[in-house]
Amino acid sequence: EKRVQLRKKILEPPTPVPDGVQVDILRFNSDGEEISRKQVNSYPGLMVLCRGSKGNRIEIEESEFPMTLKLIFSEGDNHFVSVGAPLLISQNTIHIFAILRRDGARLTVGRGLQGAKVTATLVGGQITIGENCLLSLGPVGVDIRNSDLHSILDAKSRDVLNKTRDVDIGGHVWLADGVSILKGAQIAEDCVVAARAVVTGSSRSTPHSLL
Repeated sequence: EKRVQLRKKILEPPTPVPDGVQVDILRFNSDGEEISRKQVNSYPGLMVLCRGSKGNRIEIEESEFPMTLKLIFSEGDNHFVSVGAPLLISQNTIHIFAILRRDGARLTVGRGLQGAKVTATLVGGQITIGENCLLSLGPVGVDIRNSDLHSILDAKSRDVLNKTRDVDIGGHVWLADGVSILKGAQIAEDCVVAARAVVTGSSRSTPHSLL
């Protein structure tokens, strides 16, 4: 009961889900099997801006813990966001801010997320955060992107040379304050990424590593 009261106190009043977006609230049993799914027109802590985009879906695992999820579908259609139930540390709130561009961008956040002030920017492609991760709630937070956010074109063909590359963060990973995860990064499970570190697409970690 205290957790429910805390959740209501921390979160801003829910705002209506805009056209072009479907939101489903999911429940699972102890074996991880889905037992219910309910489409809603609003949800506490969820704020969505949709700039003409359509065919977008958001799936949120029902939780008693507070979470702020701010999403901008700025370009393209058929984006997908999935967020598992977080864990609460002290009286902090999970803060996730994501911008999705181009068609079919996919952001997946596993259950058990702790701490967490994260900004994710996707230009198509995917960003995946595994289960039971700890993302810093420090003053800077964590920045994750799967694109350079600008294009470099071949002078003759005009083909894009710096294409989007997926980001995969394994389970039970700790990202400290000020960490930047760039396109193509692959972080194995049970790793720690030190404060202010920059993890690039050329980085390849093994489990239980310090980056």
